[in-house]
Amino acid sequence: MSDNVNNQKDFFQLVNLDADGNIGVVMSGGTGGATLWEAGGGTESIKQINTLSPNSANADYSVITGSNNQTYDGATDSFIGGGNNNVISGGTAVNSTIIGGFNNSVVGPNSSIISSSINSITSFGTNNNIFGGTENTIEGPSTQNNMFGADSCKISGPAAFNNIFGAINAEIDGPISFSRIFGGVNPKIKTLGSGNYIIGGDNSEIDFGTGCYTIGGANNEIVGNTAGSPGSTSSTIFGGYQNKVIGNDSIIIYGRENTIIRGSLASSGKRHTIFGGSGNTINIDSNTDSIIIGGLSNTINNTVSNSTILGGNGITATQNDTVYVPNLVINTSITPTSTSDAAGEEGNVSYDATYMYVKTSTGWGRVALDYSF
Repeated sequence: MSDNVNNQKDFFQLVNLDADGNIGVVMSGGTGGATLWEAGGGTESIKQINTLSPNSANADYSVITGSNNQTYDGATDSFIGGGNNNVISGGTAVNSTIIGGFNNSVVGPNSSIISSSINSITSFGTNNNIFGGTENTIEGPSTQNNMFGADSCKISGPAAFNNIFGAINAEIDGPISFSRIFGGVNPKIKTLGSGNYIIGGDNSEIDFGTGCYTIGGANNEIVGNTAGSPGSTSSTIFGGYQNKVIGNDSIIIYGRENTIIRGSLASSGKRHTIFGGSGNTINIDSNTDSIIIGGLSNTINNTVSNSTILGGNGITATQNDTVYVPNLVINTSITPTSTSDAAGEEGNVSYDATYMYVKTSTGWGRVALDYSF
């Protein structure tokens, strides 16, 4: 017991603070009594001795382990544990932390970098975090942004309340507010957007959009007409492949290579929808409320409102308030017994083996079927 106590006393020597609260040698040890820790340049700061790659603790209340790490003047309550060439910079860096990693940098209050490499949180950032990942960046002015894992993700400023979880090469660019990227590969939310989402998916992109979504799918885009344009407001893509929305309050739900597109910045059309299908297009000018459901290479012209294309191939809608249906099949359910039969309503069409029936405002009419032509 006494030998162990003596060995412990030989290995560690603790030194108290001086009258001004400054730290001298904090910990000594080893056979030769080598110094393991020493005081930093800031008040109540300590740094681990590394003769080959020395650390510099110039900020107050900072702790540094590992090698070649620095806290600059003005950083407060900062911590660097391990890693190489990590920096918590001065003036604006408050209560920040770097744990492990390589070439990480914090210049901003209440920020954290934990593990990984070449991550950066820079000026005016508040309550930002980077956990893992590679070469991720949060730049200011930024508030309460997060990155978890991933590779080469970026949140730029001015930006607020944005998140990137996972993903590869995802980017939120400023000025952006309330934007999200969850997983996926290469999604982007770029300038002038607010309240936008990308959830999963592959190569999805939202440009200049406000309140827009892409959820899953691959290579989908919600974009503005040109850089600096108002973009596509409150539009959505759910899944699918290579779908694109350039229009306000419009939706593409699944399908492939479908497009809702406005002709110019002056186009005011909105509330158009494509459900599935492939290569379908709704052109927008001042028209509103048209739908394509399924089909292939169908088009609604930019002068057409309140019209629908149901399936088919290569149909072009040119009239308002019209339903375009290829190869219509009517499953009969009414066989009227007389002109005054109360069954059905005006506009009903029915048939049997002898007649085709149509109900008008004056009742049912019928036409005999000719089987001899």
